[in-house]
Amino acid sequence: MTRFCANCGVNETEGIPIIDGLCVKCYVKLKDIIKIPNTIEISTCSRCGALLVGGRWFYPSTAEEAQEIARKIITETIKHGEDITIGNVVVELLPPNYTRACTCIDLIIRNKYKYLLKADVNIKWVKGLCHSCFRRAGISFDAVVQLRFVHMDESAKRFIEEIEKIFQDHIIDVEEHSNGFDIKVISHRVAHKIVDLAKKMWKKIKVIESFGDIRHSKDGSRRGKLYISVRIINLRVNDYVVLDGKAYTVVYVDEETIRILDSNGDKKTIHIEDLISYYQKARARSR
Repeated sequence: MTRFCANCGVNETEGIPIIDGLCVKCYVKLKDIIKIPNTIEISTCSRCGALLVGGRWFYPSTAEEAQEIARKIITETIKHGEDITIGNVVVELLPPNYTRACTCIDLIIRNKYKYLLKADVNIKWVKGLCHSCFRRAGISFDAVVQLRFVHMDESAKRFIEEIEKIFQDHIIDVEEHSNGFDIKVISHRVAHKIVDLAKKMWKKIKVIESFGDIRHSKDGSRRGKLYISVRIINLRVNDYVVLDGKAYTVVYVDEETIRILDSNGDKKTIHIEDLISYYQKARARSR
């Protein structure tokens, strides 16, 4: 005898099983075995667009990353009974204002029956400031690392991306210039850590420290902002350099030495340490 759903009357088939007298769709709807909120709140930074998940700020760089973060937030709000297992959850934020999300949830009931549940969730965006932007808004910087390159290449940009992840709660601002970056941080200690990472990444590097904005504190001590000039001498063949007041053209570069040529055609090889010690000026020259 063919069984049917006591609620909607649909007959049982291979694709439509009957569970406790109900089809899967009605079983999920009437038994209240899964709860998806109609509206959820997502905290976002009004300055940088970071999203708050579980007390931690995430900084998506693409729309796909933002959707994945929203999926995690929505998944965490789903409540379900013991006989329900949640499989894959797909979330699509709907333009233009992204105040609604279409969700598709794979359900497994009693470890046997599969059902795809679709539901729309309204999203209320709660704007605030993430930790990094809050610090930038309310705290002045205590040190500046001035990275300067002979060549602003991809390695320079990768380095900035890496330290922004490592020191995201300590970097107040990063200003890009034509030949480098100014990294403003909240402490001298963080500035020195960034310089140490730069030394590991590039061997040809010159560091000079100085202090500015010197002020006297209440206890009589002097306190100033630390400025660390980090010159990365990433020379290439055909670059023009001045050493001890004499002009040269770079004809060879490796990890340990460079070979240079003067206007008379004389060549000389210089080790990295010597290059750094009496390095004056270098610039790219196109032929």
